Amino acid sequence: MEKITLIKKDIEEKKGKEWLGLQKKTENKLESLLWYLKHPKLQEYPKLVEEIVEFYYRAKDTNFIKMEDIIRKLDQLRTKLCKDNVIKMNGTA
Repeated sequence: MEKITLIKKDIEEKKGKEWLGLQKKTENKLESLLWYLKHPKLQEYPKLVEEIVEFYYRAKDTNFIKMEDIIRKLDQLRTKLCKDNVIKMNGTA
């Protein structure tokens, strides 16, 4: 979980050459990733956490030009972590 803490800090501070000139869409995806990294249920999925760390650093190595893996992972996170909230909001729980 230390790597997740470092990624959260990275995104919150947005420092370094990797962050210069990012497209707004890319910034939004990284901010979404940050939201999911702070989600209390994330720790229930250790394999998913490992993949997120790998994909984040792979994207960072490309100066966040190649974000496809992170975008797919955001979709997966949305499905896994938010389905309980949707059920509760619809009143079926």
